[in-house]
Amino acid sequence: QPPPPTTVIDPAYPAAPTQAVDTLLADSIQNAATDSLMALADSAGKLPAANVRTQPAPKPTGKSLLTKTPKGLKVSALNQQQDAVQNLAVRFSWQQNQFDAYLVNLNTSQVHLYRNQPNGQRLENIGQLLAQEPSLLFATNGGIFTPALEPEGLYIEKGRHEYTLNLAQNRRGNFYLQPNGVFFIDTLGQAGIMESQAFEMAFPVYKSLQYATQSGPMLVHKGALHPAFNKGSANRYIRSGVGIIDPQTVVFIISERPVNFYDFASVFKDYYGCQEALYLDGSISRTYLPGLNRKGLDGNFAVLIGVKNI
Repeated sequence: QPPPPTTVIDPAYPAAPTQAVDTLLADSIQNAATDSLMALADSAGKLPAANVRTQPAPKPTGKSLLTKTPKGLKVSALNQQQDAVQNLAVRFSWQQNQFDAYLVNLNTSQVHLYRNQPNGQRLENIGQLLAQEPSLLFATNGGIFTPALEPEGLYIEKGRHEYTLNLAQNRRGNFYLQPNGVFFIDTLGQAGIMESQAFEMAFPVYKSLQYATQSGPMLVHKGALHPAFNKGSANRYIRSGVGIIDPQTVVFIISERPVNFYDFASVFKDYYGCQEALYLDGSISRTYLPGLNRKGLDGNFAVLIGVKNI
């Protein structure tokens, strides 16, 4: 099992710049995100020892975690935090909020979805998942579910189509705040997030998909925040989500404190430059991220997401 990320940044670590973010052009936003992250890296050695916890670092590979985005810009390259499989765990501040993120390099890691134990009984939580997959690097809850603890929409595991795409509208709940979407891993190991209607058109059959889970709402779609999100909203909860930086790079984020939808979605759009991001769940969310000493092992879920070595 590879070591955890070599440097863990405390929530008191300096925040990325916040002024006039909404007025920046898309390229400038991504450049600002890159510059601020590199500034964090440069200042790491200058922080008081209490703010940084370190472990023996693997030899530098010289490779950034992230490949080029569709706009041709490199985002986030805190190499001193990369683990042996080139994934990246970050605890950071943004717009007066605090978040834990895990960036997954799909060239060296795999994202899996889990629902049942080998005996056929449902996996309730990350603690049970770790009992059968002790080498996991990361885990979190995998989307909104019904009161019967079944996926609210599409669910595919190891190529098996287990639950159907849900295109219902005009119903209550976050899942039905249109547009919602699907997070998927195809048989080539590439990741994507698509709005549900577009997903149905793109994948009339699911032979090219290895894993998929449907949730909602979309946090970011085509580079824009969900139109129902209001800046300054008092509707604040712990929130978790997933975003696509490029087909080989996925970012999972959970908030440290209650946050509204607008601010949470802005992390994906403005901090990591995601064109597409999907909400996973709210206050019940749990994350296992040992590199940041985060071990949310309890809960009762329908689907779990795990990351492990190839």
